[in-house]
Amino acid sequence: ATSQLMLPDQEETVHAELALRHSGTDYTVISEQRYRKNATGAIQSVGQRKFVIAFKGNDGQQEFIPELKSELRMKEILPNELSKYFFFDGERIGNMSKELRKGKSREFAEAVRSLLGLSAFTAAIYHLKGRGTSKSVLRNYDDKYDAKADNRINEYTQKISQYNAEIEYNDNRLREIESEDELVDEKIRSLNESIKKNEDSKELAARKDLLIQRRQTLINRRNSQTADLIKIFNKSAPSYFAKKMMCDSLGQLVESHKLDKGVPDIHARTIDHIINNGRCICGTEVCVGNEAFNTLNHLRDYIPPQALGNLIGQFRLQCENSVKNTETFFDDFQGKFGEIRAFDSDFSDNEEEISQITKRLEGMEDVGKLQTELNKYERQRRSLQDERSNLDKSKGIIETSRDRMETERHELTLK
Repeated sequence: ATSQLMLPDQEETVHAELALRHSGTDYTVISEQRYRKNATGAIQSVGQRKFVIAFKGNDGQQEFIPELKSELRMKEILPNELSKYFFFDGERIGNMSKELRKGKSREFAEAVRSLLGLSAFTAAIYHLKGRGTSKSVLRNYDDKYDAKADNRINEYTQKISQYNAEIEYNDNRLREIESEDELVDEKIRSLNESIKKNEDSKELAARKDLLIQRRQTLINRRNSQTADLIKIFNKSAPSYFAKKMMCDSLGQLVESHKLDKGVPDIHARTIDHIINNGRCICGTEVCVGNEAFNTLNHLRDYIPPQALGNLIGQFRLQCENSVKNTETFFDDFQGKFGEIRAFDSDFSDNEEEISQITKRLEGMEDVGKLQTELNKYERQRRSLQDERSNLDKSKGIIETSRDRMETERHELTLK
């Protein structure tokens, strides 16, 4: 649990104490080791392991075994076969676990039995009941039956031997399954650890795909915003930059009513004079409705002062509309330009995160492949479990039949 709670580059100390009594002396064995979690989540030992043996002296005071003599004293306390399993560091514990699962667990079990004084007792049981060897008591007992004494006894003896052979075969296969199962379990544990260590790779890969999609979204948005900016500029910029000149011109045109309109040539009063006289200066008759009259009235719209006033009014209206249309130009342009500038920051952050994820993924394994391999070993373990179950059932049936045969044979020998 501690390793799961550790953060990258965080260190923790593992402390263990073992209290025991040997040859009338109370000992306390203390072991400490510091560990650090690296960036990939692996736990690594830091520095040397601290190993101390303390004991209670004759005066009741606690004393310590010198460091150089600690291992020797531990070997005196534990059997030689078992003492080597007590001295291990963070790296050797994994190797020791693998050795036990690869068939050396029997050696460890023998060491424990030796420590508990069970070796002689186990040997006696095997000598009495072991059916896989000709030296066992029961095997010698079976062989001493006189086949000529009774055909039925001989038949039962043969069947019992056959049952024992089948049981021995099942036992051998069960031991093989146990060994295979240990190796499969070790592989499953290793794969689970790898998957757990690299479980972030799946999320990181998904995050990278999302960032790549976001990259294109950012580019498309920048292109759209740039087009909008150009559109805003083309629409309002000329009027915006000419606003000062238009305002100055409109100020001057406020005084336009003071313009001299009394010049007697080529202005409205000249037209009125000709119409009132009924004859043009060229001698053409002018009367209401004729061509000359209509031409003069049409000409009135294009000469001062009426035409000049119209032009001034139109110019004033155009200037006012242009100035009005530029009221939001600066804010619109500034806002759109700010959005485009924000793209640089967003795009840079997006690319930086993609780069960081890519570097992290380089040191990780593909969780999908690990999961596929894990599924394969889990299927193999289920197959071994099914086979073990079937063998156990078969062994139970055979043992029942054998025991029944032994009972019947024993009854025959008593007749």
